[in-house]
Amino acid sequence: WTWLLTVRIDFSDAPGRVAALDATLDGATEALEKAKAALAESVTARRALEKEAAVAQQRVSKYKEQLMQAKDNKQFHALQHEIATFSAEVQRVEEIEIGRMLEGDELTAVVKAAEATLAAEKKRVAAEKSAIEADSTTVAGELAGLQTARAELAATVDALRVWQTLESRT
Repeated sequence: WTWLLTVRIDFSDAPGRVAALDATLDGATEALEKAKAALAESVTARRALEKEAAVAQQRVSKYKEQLMQAKDNKQFHALQHEIATFSAEVQRVEEIEIGRMLEGDELTAVVKAAEATLAAEKKRVAAEKSAIEADSTTVAGELAGLQTARAELAATVDALRVWQTLESRT
């Protein structure tokens, strides 16, 4: 009887174990999604920096063309100042862009690690779910057999009580 109770408890615990495995898998999936979102954000920011650098570089080119057409010294110095300002801007943006590229490489590694973790978790969860399902099938069979045996014993016990009652009356 105690063993039957233990089997029932193990059998009823299976859905909880499956839910815990699903929660683990959901956590790994969420980690991958966050890593991919961070990578996408980094790529978007880097592209914006590339555009900003291109605009500043176009201004430098424009001012260099105007420098060749300067008519007086004052205009020449003003254009040189603008060229220096936008050249510094190009350099500043390119340095930030390099930092974003390095960050992108790191985030790509994080995404790959998260993908590997998710793949490993999927395999582990699938194996554990299969084991739980196999155990549940086995336990269900054993439980059915035990319940049948119990019912037979109960019928025997009831028949024995009836026989003893009848015998005692005679």
